[in-house]
Amino acid sequence: MDNSRTLNAGIVGLGRWGQKLVKSINQNLSKSNSLNFTHAFSRTFEKVKPFCSEYNLNHCNSFDELLSNDNIDLIVLATPHSIHAEQIIKTAESKKHVFVEKPFTLTLDEAIKSIKACKKFNVKVGVGFNRRFLPSFQLMKQISLNDNFGEKIHIEGNFSGPFGYDYSKNMWRGSLEENPTGGMAAMGIHVIDAMINLLGPIKAVQCISKQQVLKHLDIDDTSSIQLWFSSGATGYLSTLMATAPFWRIQLYGTKAWVTMNGQNETVSNLLNEPPKTKIFKNVNIERLELECFANNINGKAEFPVSISEILNGVSTFESIAKSNNKGGQKIFVKDFEKF
Repeated sequence: MDNSRTLNAGIVGLGRWGQKLVKSINQNLSKSNSLNFTHAFSRTFEKVKPFCSEYNLNHCNSFDELLSNDNIDLIVLATPHSIHAEQIIKTAESKKHVFVEKPFTLTLDEAIKSIKACKKFNVKVGVGFNRRFLPSFQLMKQISLNDNFGEKIHIEGNFSGPFGYDYSKNMWRGSLEENPTGGMAAMGIHVIDAMINLLGPIKAVQCISKQQVLKHLDIDDTSSIQLWFSSGATGYLSTLMATAPFWRIQLYGTKAWVTMNGQNETVSNLLNEPPKTKIFKNVNIERLELECFANNINGKAEFPVSISEILNGVSTFESIAKSNNKGGQKIFVKDFEKF
């Protein structure tokens, strides 16, 4: 691969999030040097035709037509979770690199088949855990690795918002199939990924999830999860789909704690010292993750989410849904072969 070349990307799915990804790269005043969205496929072309025209996207009539275009280097999937595995495998078979919006897949079996296909056809695969690219999160991890932080023993996190108010039964985002445990697929999975990156793999979960507000839907809106890590650390995660926006992760060590409040604030406190606060400016995390993936394809950067982290995250997600379906029973997270 010519590491000086701007890669051509095709996107599948031009809903709210798919459009946000395209805008992050194809803005006229700040186009990326790493990649450019050139083609798209959407099931609702007439609806997105003006958008395609504004952002110079050639619309394909089918997913297969998109994959058959030799000028496209990578595919970005912003599609319903339940079809990710099928689309990842088809993209790999077409020998195109693939970036997938989270959750990667809904089950560990699907995730393993997808990863194996990417390995077989020697293509790169990435997943959209964009919080990894926030300076506030990167500082949080850096602080946690210092010797004066002590042993990492417990973590708590919450990602919530009003998104459920906008869902309806005829939207895939509002369906039980695509959201087996309330806000876990849309929000909580981001917290799971952050926790895995900070503490390593999760080995067991216990979930209670219920519908308290969104009576017009078939999905839960309030979810609470207890977590056990292979390291011996414990954790707690909650996510709500019918409240004001909120993000917070707090990691506790034996000598300190560190908190990420919202997207731009990191607060840390060492024993016998006053708390320290660092405020960051806004960054375009969608652009950063896509450019990093393109640079990874070109051999210029490492993508921060490893295959093992992807698989442990999917397995944890699946176990959380299973625990909830079994009335809050403790479920051990399935292990997987190393890639």
